[in-house]
Amino acid sequence: MKLTFKNMTLFCAFALIGAHAHLSAWSSADEPQVRISDTGVVTTVWSVYDDANSDYVIRVNKWAAGSGWSSNATISTTPGISFSPFIDFNASGNGAVIWIALDGSNVMTLFGRTYNNGSWDGGATQISHTGNDVGDYKIQVNDNGDIVVMWQETTSTPTSDIYVMTGSSVSGGWNTSGITKISD
Repeated sequence: MKLTFKNMTLFCAFALIGAHAHLSAWSSADEPQVRISDTGVVTTVWSVYDDANSDYVIRVNKWAAGSGWSSNATISTTPGISFSPFIDFNASGNGAVIWIALDGSNVMTLFGRTYNNGSWDGGATQISHTGNDVGDYKIQVNDNGDIVVMWQETTSTPTSDIYVMTGSSVSGGWNTSGITKISD
């Protein structure tokens, strides 16, 4: 067989299609994160391809002595691809998970969900501004359940700024009206 540009292009196209089919068929999981509380409760989070939704979602699982692992739970209720979760929990086992969701217009938006007294809050909350891409991001939860999220956000100009927002895993979630730009 003579190797031509056309043949090579078709080969590459079939290789990409085959690779994607393989990932979705095996429900590929990646980007794991784990935290352990002072009481020994382990919380894990990761992204995984979900065949039922034909998208990547964020899943969590918890382990506690005496009861073992709970069932996997999908916590990303955002449309589109969800990936790159970060997690932080305090000594009492309260905390939050943040992640990026890529919507249909390919904008990377930061979302989060809080956890308190054994349950996740009602749904994902958008943290970053609509229409701006999020770069690097971090989360911290203190012993009182106070949450601080910090992220880099790029506008269309293109410039990037650093923003910070607070929340509480104890009193019910995020302070989305309290987003503050802290960079110059």
